[in-house]
Amino acid sequence: MSERFIGRMIRLAYLAPEVLEALVAQRRPPAISINEMVEVAKLPWEEQMGRVFNESGQIHLRRAARCVWPPLVLTSRICPYKT
Repeated sequence: MSERFIGRMIRLAYLAPEVLEALVAQRRPPAISINEMVEVAKLPWEEQMGRVFNESGQIHLRRAARCVWPPLVLTSRICPYKT
């Protein structure tokens, strides 16, 4: 593991307590990638829950064409694997 990777993963410790609880204790699947979560960790705690779990109802255009789990009703393509 590189120092850069470890540095990025340490930033996840700055996620809001509610987000960490939902991810770890409740095992709730995020709507974004781990790399995107590193960026969300820089936001105020009040904004993080909506971004990590896509509670705003908006779909990331980058992710719309990709296979995600839980499946989004965008196309008939459903994939059981998280990307």
